[in-house]
Amino acid sequence: MTDQQIYAGEDLGILLRITDAGDDSPVDISQFDFEATLYNPAILNSRVTASTLAGSANELQKRDDGLLGFNVSGKQSSQFSTGRVVFEFARIDKETKKREIIVHNILEVKDSKIGR
Repeated sequence: MTDQQIYAGEDLGILLRITDAGDDSPVDISQFDFEATLYNPAILNSRVTASTLAGSANELQKRDDGLLGFNVSGKQSSQFSTGRVVFEFARIDKETKKREIIVHNILEVKDSKIGR
């Protein structure tokens, strides 16, 4: 992620590209499920999760070229007050069910520029 801030109460789209560790070429992601989570550990129930797993409230859209994306509505992002939230992205092996966090970033939450 290049922009390390989000705005509370505004729609947010997140795109991630899964690449090989040695270069920027896309990799086959068909053997994995993925889960993305934004949360504030200091505020109870301040969590937005998107997943490729069946039954997820927010769908994490997966394409064959290693690109994954999800949207967070303004209503969902409004639960984050100004300060910081954690963004985690996990890879889940479909066969072994092993869950590995592959991205862990701290994002700054700012007041909405367009109002709530």
